[in-house]
Amino acid sequence: MFCDLKEAFEELGRPSEIDSWYVNFAGFDGNTESTEMAYCQYLINAPGNSRLRYLERGDNFNSHMAVLDGYRRMLAVWRPIHERALGKRFTRADIVAIISERPHQDSEIGEAMRTKGPRH
Repeated sequence: MFCDLKEAFEELGRPSEIDSWYVNFAGFDGNTESTEMAYCQYLINAPGNSRLRYLERGDNFNSHMAVLDGYRRMLAVWRPIHERALGKRFTRADIVAIISERPHQDSEIGEAMRTKGPRH
């Protein structure tokens, strides 16, 4: 999912109205999501995973905050978009639809991201 987001973001010319950190993989929380973080580190370092190396982070994939719920919400939106795209890059609207699920659903940030305004 994050490979698709980052590649589409780059192909669109890094739209200034979308903050780049939204499309970057943050890793997992080392305290509460350590199993996921360890598995992520294993996958990235496994031979032949050149596409996943695109996600490499200097902090050993420790997000320092819980992110798994946000990733799951993003994934639910990403799946149908990914299936519909069939190898084509995502549009700006696709990117916004996916990343706006990252903040907690009770947060006003996600709604602000989906609503057109000065930032999006």
